[in-house]
Amino acid sequence: MNAKAQRLTDWVINKIKTEYKDDVCLLLGHTTIKLEKDMEEAPFSYFIPATDKGLALARTFIIDGIGYDLFSMSWERVEKQADLTNTNTNSLGTARILWARSEADSNRYTDLQARLESNLGDPKYRLNKALEKLDIAMDLYKTMQFEDALYEVRKASGYINIYLATAVATVNGTYFYKEGHTNPVADLAEMPDNPKDF
Repeated sequence: MNAKAQRLTDWVINKIKTEYKDDVCLLLGHTTIKLEKDMEEAPFSYFIPATDKGLALARTFIIDGIGYDLFSMSWERVEKQADLTNTNTNSLGTARILWARSEADSNRYTDLQARLESNLGDPKYRLNKALEKLDIAMDLYKTMQFEDALYEVRKASGYINIYLATAVATVNGTYFYKEGHTNPVADLAEMPDNPKDF
């Protein structure tokens, strides 16, 4: 971790220890979902709050033109990632624990990472989850056909793209944007089971 990233991480950990010691379960970092110029090792990414007070830890920093977001993610949302229900599974699969309130919190998180890997290793489970995402994309497309506002059509198109790409990744036993949003076309091209011309 470079010096700037280390200073930011140290600042957040100190803030947790002094103001949110009982209110935050974990602080996590990962380098996915970043632009190419920002792909240096992440100082932090998100935290899991233990109480409502812990939600106040959330911050956004802009340092040297690069944005750093510290946001909260509930245990329930992380569990959905482990079960391949959430499209942002990479933030569980690629994350590392930067600070933990307790060994129990740390173990709970690593158990969810193991559950994610187990689900990715089960072809029948993966297929069912991919079909769920395909159903959502189809429903969005049907609804989009009756939309008059162009911005709503564009928004729906973006979500359709995310759900279809996530379905393809799920069938392939991985998650989409594993290396960030920098080149999704290349990520998909490397997957062996990829629909022709997708």
